[in-house]
Amino acid sequence: METRLRRRGDQAPSLRRQLSVLTAASLAVAVAAIAAAAGIGVSSFLRDYVAERLMHDRDTLLAASSVDANGGVSIAQGRMALVYEQPLSGHYYQLTTDDGQVFRSRSLWDAALSVPTLAPGVDRTIEKPGPSGEMLLVAVSGVRNGGRAMTVAVAEDIAPLQRALGRIYWGLTAGGALALVVLLVMLQAALQRGFRPLVRLRREVSRLEAGEITALPEVGVPREVRPLVGETNRLLGLLFQRLTRSRKALGNLAHALKTPLAAIRQMAGEPAISEHPELAGRLRRHVAAMHTMVDNELRRARLAGPAYPASRVPLRETLSDLLDTLRRIYGGRSVEATLEAPADMVFRGDREDLTELFGVVLDNAFKWAAGRVRVRMAPTRSSVVVMVEDDGPGVPEARLGELTARGRRLDESRAGSGLGLSIAEEIAAQYGGGIEFGRSPRLGGLSVRIELPSIDGEIR
Repeated sequence: METRLRRRGDQAPSLRRQLSVLTAASLAVAVAAIAAAAGIGVSSFLRDYVAERLMHDRDTLLAASSVDANGGVSIAQGRMALVYEQPLSGHYYQLTTDDGQVFRSRSLWDAALSVPTLAPGVDRTIEKPGPSGEMLLVAVSGVRNGGRAMTVAVAEDIAPLQRALGRIYWGLTAGGALALVVLLVMLQAALQRGFRPLVRLRREVSRLEAGEITALPEVGVPREVRPLVGETNRLLGLLFQRLTRSRKALGNLAHALKTPLAAIRQMAGEPAISEHPELAGRLRRHVAAMHTMVDNELRRARLAGPAYPASRVPLRETLSDLLDTLRRIYGGRSVEATLEAPADMVFRGDREDLTELFGVVLDNAFKWAAGRVRVRMAPTRSSVVVMVEDDGPGVPEARLGELTARGRRLDESRAGSGLGLSIAEEIAAQYGGGIEFGRSPRLGGLSVRIELPSIDGEIR
């Protein structure tokens, strides 16, 4: 028989973890975007700044150049900065006329700048390798000076600019990482503070599940979940009232039937009925069966505790009480019953359900036992198993499946309704467990294996 065991905890991810991951990812993307935007902005600013400086040097170069009456071009010495006079200084200029004359700064030495020829009025900023392999930012302009078309190129080594940008990028990265850490710490603090009422509510739910309280507190609950708490308390109250009313009604009904059944039993002995032995016998049998059912219900009502929706019921203590009660009920038969169970197992559920489940199975064992009943409880990794064995006649293996058929009794010689074991099976299934039947290898009678989910030493 397959059993369905409920695992502790929901498999859905934590809401707090989801918010933390989502917000952390959003903050990381935002910080990275800000750092990238800042880096791009600074890079563009510095590049534009260098380009503006190069254009200024271009204007100085144009001011230092002159065209004579014959169209000859000359550049006055001493007008440009000294850095253009130092060989391979990283600062260069080159002026090319429309007839192919080229004027270069001394810093270029024997090299030349490979730049495009531009029409007057056209400006362009490009990056090209320099004479020493360095990367240059080159401002190229097409101009007209003294009636002559010229292409002027002014270049600067941007390695210092790239190093400065590298430092800026590292600074932005470190600052962004630090800002992200600070924001994450603040986020965790905010989430911890915001979820504190929900953590308290979760503890109260655990207390409610354990039977320590009968309703969830509504004071200090966040406004968003207050309606849920109120509705939960209302449903718990309704459930408690309905359980109480149904059990009281069942007990009252059983008590109310005792007197009519006694009267019907007396009627079976009256002359009008005793003259028909077959009819009288049938009447007595039916009255006895009904009387047995009423006694069973009254016994369960006596054994049942408070009808709270959830409670913590000590399993060993409950089984021991049931065995004591059944010893008194079947006292005339001298049935020896033994219990082997750890003391720390707790049933999380309804006491009446536990009493009904084991009461039915144990009552069946006492009813059929020749003289011995053995109850053993053993916790496993994911469940707890309770074995109930007797030394009675047992049930043939081919008919074990009929034990839980509603209204079916395998032996009509014993009183009963045929509902007990089917009800026990339903209760076990309700809690995610199951029941299996077999033959006891030690006592030879019926063996009933009851399995219920167990979490951290508690049955749930």
